[in-house]
Amino acid sequence: MTVRAQPVFTVKEFASGVPWIAIEYLKSEPGMPPGLFGVDLPQGTTLAEAKRIADVLQDKLTHFAYTP
Repeated sequence: MTVRAQPVFTVKEFASGVPWIAIEYLKSEPGMPPGLFGVDLPQGTTLAEAKRIADVLQDKLTHFAYTP
């Protein structure tokens, strides 16, 4: 069964200062696992670039799906 959630994209940083984007969710259908998902960005991506990417994702993606 596939479940869907409304994502919240947040820029985080590893201890080394390298940015990555966390995909959390505020509202989901029953069956979505707890926790967060994340995506790594290409080497050399700045914090400002990561924030712009997260903003575009937040603006353009309405839901994501998970199929166990």
